[in-house]
Amino acid sequence: MRSCREFFSHSFLRHCIPFRRGLYAILERRTTPGTIGAPVHLRFPGSKLEVDMMVGVEEEDQMNPYRDGEYEVLETLVLQKILKPGMKMIDVGANFGYFTLLGSRLVGDEGHVWAFEPQPRVFRLLGSSMDRNKIRNVTLIPEAVCDRNGELILYQKKRDAGRATLFSENLDKSDTQATVSTTSLDIYFDTQGEKPNIDMVKIDVEGAEISVWQGMSDLRRTNPKLMIFMEFWPYGMKNAGVQPETLWDEFRSEGYHVLLADRITKTVRVCPELSMLMKSINSMPDLRTPGSSRDMRLADLVLSRDKERLEALEGIKE
Repeated sequence: MRSCREFFSHSFLRHCIPFRRGLYAILERRTTPGTIGAPVHLRFPGSKLEVDMMVGVEEEDQMNPYRDGEYEVLETLVLQKILKPGMKMIDVGANFGYFTLLGSRLVGDEGHVWAFEPQPRVFRLLGSSMDRNKIRNVTLIPEAVCDRNGELILYQKKRDAGRATLFSENLDKSDTQATVSTTSLDIYFDTQGEKPNIDMVKIDVEGAEISVWQGMSDLRRTNPKLMIFMEFWPYGMKNAGVQPETLWDEFRSEGYHVLLADRITKTVRVCPELSMLMKSINSMPDLRTPGSSRDMRLADLVLSRDKERLEALEGIKE
């Protein structure tokens, strides 16, 4: 006799039972030995790729955009355009692994992904996702990336793993704190012996962007064709003691050209000036809750010294 899990795994039942998502997730948690969290079946927009991503039970009710192929559509389309079989990617701030999983599928068996995630609970779920999808081309590192080795306090929200930050001011209220190990990308790869050629780095670190940037100077120097996919959050940077102009000047001083994944026009376009970037960010709706000082308006950028490669991405739209 088949188990409950095997019965509800049947493709016909999974696609025909209206309440399959919630029921299937409950059965997964209760019938799979060692399972932690809940499985979310991901659909990547613009692609036929599908994988399962393990998330915290606390966050499961926030996952509909992931299931429906509506999560960070522009950013997902850009990644699919950049990454090819055999390439190598670094995911800094992997969280539950949406971009790690996508990157793993895009680069294939001949490529590789290094994923850094410091939250202990989230890191365990990330590992479960790799096992569940039988992924062998990803290295998981349970450390926060900045500009040095050491330890720092990570501030977290129980029901919002995506908001973990090294700066307490970036959260209205921190539910939990953890002391986490830190490293820089340069230090990490120095300790690994042979340094791989890296094609892309994705950075989502809730205000610590300039610290990550300063800790990867050797990586940028030795990978002239490197593309960087970065969240740019002015409020978070200021709480880290950094003005947006400082990070922008770092980009330009090294000859990086910038593309903006514009959330208002829902297109990818060239962004030659900081004033244009800040205008786009400031034109976004201010969705902070009453009494909150936390300004969540931000932008996603693509950086490269190769102007022609960036121009090939211009015009991507949802």
